[in-house]
Amino acid sequence: MNNKNKTILIADDDEDIREALAHVLEDQGYQVEQAINGLRALKILRTKTIDLLITDLLMPDMDGLELVNHIKNDHSELPFILISGGGRQFNVDEGFNYLDSAKLLTNARHVLRKPFEAEELITAVSELLP
Repeated sequence: MNNKNKTILIADDDEDIREALAHVLEDQGYQVEQAINGLRALKILRTKTIDLLITDLLMPDMDGLELVNHIKNDHSELPFILISGGGRQFNVDEGFNYLDSAKLLTNARHVLRKPFEAEELITAVSELLP
């Protein structure tokens, strides 16, 4: 695969997850940048050309929702994938959870619940970076 001209930014406070995702994506030929939170991701976005953002929702300093709101203002064409272990449940009786609300709030095309398979990630990335 020749994806070397595409750069993906992964924002996640869990180093093991960032490294695992980076490994999967690099094996597919993508260039990968990593950030430990939304603030670091924004710094990278200001200095490098990024083709896709993959962001965890729950991170310290600046979470994924805040990061996506910033990119929608400053990098409106940048596609993104939200990932999360689920986190907060709001109205459990009705099955409404944090991931569902984040998808609605951001109009995300892809939301992946941790843990997810490498193939799920590759499929989502391929749809956003044809």
